Amino acid sequence: MNKEKQLQELKKEIKKAGLDTDTIDLLNLVDSSLTLNENRQNIFKQLGITPAQNFKAQEEKARQQMIEREEEHASQEFNKAIDRIIQESNPRVAQHYKNAIDYIKMVAEGYTNALILCGEGGLGKSHIALKTLKEENTEFEYVSGYITPLQLVNLLYQGNGKLFFFDDCEGLFNDDKTLAILKSATWQIGDERIVMYHSSTEKLTAPTKFSCNSRFIFCINQLPSQSPTLEALINRTLYYKIHFPFKEKIKLFFEVAKQPYKELSRQDRFAVVQFLKEKCNEATENLSIRTLLKGFDMLSYSKSGWKRLLSGVLDKNEYLDFIMQIEHLKPLEQVEAFKQRFGLSQATFYRKKKILKERRGIM
Repeated sequence: MNKEKQLQELKKEIKKAGLDTDTIDLLNLVDSSLTLNENRQNIFKQLGITPAQNFKAQEEKARQQMIEREEEHASQEFNKAIDRIIQESNPRVAQHYKNAIDYIKMVAEGYTNALILCGEGGLGKSHIALKTLKEENTEFEYVSGYITPLQLVNLLYQGNGKLFFFDDCEGLFNDDKTLAILKSATWQIGDERIVMYHSSTEKLTAPTKFSCNSRFIFCINQLPSQSPTLEALINRTLYYKIHFPFKEKIKLFFEVAKQPYKELSRQDRFAVVQFLKEKCNEATENLSIRTLLKGFDMLSYSKSGWKRLLSGVLDKNEYLDFIMQIEHLKPLEQVEAFKQRFGLSQATFYRKKKILKERRGIM
């Protein structure tokens, strides 16, 4: 290990031992002729770091590595579950994903400029997009997180002609400036797609006007409130929502449970699905394949306590839950009961009612 890497590693360990590395001249303390372990012993002795402190640092490092391994394992199991659904499940369940794959291929092969792939988290959007692009041998640039309009313009210019995969970048659709840029970048006027951005800042490395030749895939959990600019962008792209109403989601879970998972029997796996079917309803938030796999892990951990553990991570939308409880009332009585219970408006009641209908697959 070279001196620079040794410095970085030792700096981390000294911080974990509770010392301020800014006050220590590590550069002069490290002997490049010695191994990391030899330098560690010498420097820790000079700094007065006790074996107990060193052990604590090593213990924390081991714990972090274990967490990372568990997260990687969970991610692999999740991806395998999605792949098996697409390949082996009944056509009605798999069709949600097969449509998305075809739309991704349309962008990859240049049949369309852009796709917005929408759907709640934990249903495999990003996985199938990345897997399909790799299977198609399509080069792409992966972008995730927050991005400003200025950064977006510079990115589009620097990578002009690339396929951009924006993953979990909902913020793009909350800003009118970025929406305007994406509108121009995804739709041709005549023979060109012209992006224009005027700014006096020196941070703008792109021209104020250039022709865009890129393609785009956006993976998002949900769209923000509709606006004319957002509607215009949607009209310029392919828009597809991977959506499972509650009953369809339970069918999806049974398909996942048919496949082996760790040491759990088929009966055990089906027991977790049955529990979710009985415990959850359309008011349950963030119910996904990840929820099911967490249930499998909890059952592996405790045969007697898994139901309690799984119940602890299930969360219900109190508005939807209340609406479901008062559905026996007449429509106007439901509105009044909702307003009295939460102090919210009639319009809010109908917005929540619409969400409930969507989760039931009525809309």
